[in-house]
Amino acid sequence: MNAYLLNHPDDLQWVRQNHGSEAPVIAHEDYISLLVDEDVLCFFGQCENTAIDEAINFLSFNWHRNEEGQDLCIYEGLSVAEVFSTGLWITIVAMCREYFALKYWCDRYDCVYVSCNESPKFLEAAKKFGRRVQIYDPGHRLHSPLLSLSERVLHVLPDNWRANILRNLQAPFLKLLSNRTLALSDWTLTRFAAKQKGWVIENSRWPWNGAYSRSLPRKCFLEADRLVPLDFHAMFAPAHLAEVLQRINVLWDSELLALLSEIMMDRYRLYRDYFVSMFALYQDMLDSYHPVELVIASEFYEPYVIAAQLARAKGVKIS
Repeated sequence: MNAYLLNHPDDLQWVRQNHGSEAPVIAHEDYISLLVDEDVLCFFGQCENTAIDEAINFLSFNWHRNEEGQDLCIYEGLSVAEVFSTGLWITIVAMCREYFALKYWCDRYDCVYVSCNESPKFLEAAKKFGRRVQIYDPGHRLHSPLLSLSERVLHVLPDNWRANILRNLQAPFLKLLSNRTLALSDWTLTRFAAKQKGWVIENSRWPWNGAYSRSLPRKCFLEADRLVPLDFHAMFAPAHLAEVLQRINVLWDSELLALLSEIMMDRYRLYRDYFVSMFALYQDMLDSYHPVELVIASEFYEPYVIAAQLARAKGVKIS
């Protein structure tokens, strides 16, 4: 028996017209089941697995470490691999969630048909199942407004003309702002940091207690580019990912490992320039303001991880 995955509520009409009222249908997103006139199965509803979740977390944060937990990618006290893992975790979670759910349904039906309107990355995952997953055309091009296959998107901020002006105004008394506590801007810290005497706050309204980025000279980017590896191809290889999982006695399909290898390479290729820009920005800020302490909201956001690594390398306290 075959099952049909609904990417949009209108897909159900096509299934019923072409395959009858008894053909099993599965809602890719839970909300779809609320918008159709019959009870349908939910794609992710039967696939919760704590062991898989633990394996995902282990792989996401240990692909660049050896069996003793030592980071193999440290260069001059910095680890771009650790920075990359911060957002990579979300991408791996999303892909594994789709893959294992699709595998669950493939084990229960002869074939699972998926809409051609699914996201490109989901269709790439579907191809890994060979003939067990086929694509159907529902006769429309309406897409689901919700994408379960999500990932963190990083944006390089454009030059801030206001910050440039305030940085220039600070030039005569920049040394007076040295040896202080520097707080990176974050809405959870703004009010707290503003009440702290002697703190320097990133992007503050007032130049006498603010820290600002500037339009950086080319040499800053060249130095940052030297710190950021061109790739991690050897560590993104399926064989290496399999070896990492074997440390916790986990064996995943070679098709899934190949898929993860591809998305890891694609994501790093996409965001390498972003990492270069962030390293250049915070290297310049730390060298200009010479803080004795750096206050950040968390170390689970790529720019803050970069700033914290650079600060530790300079002997700056992290809070």
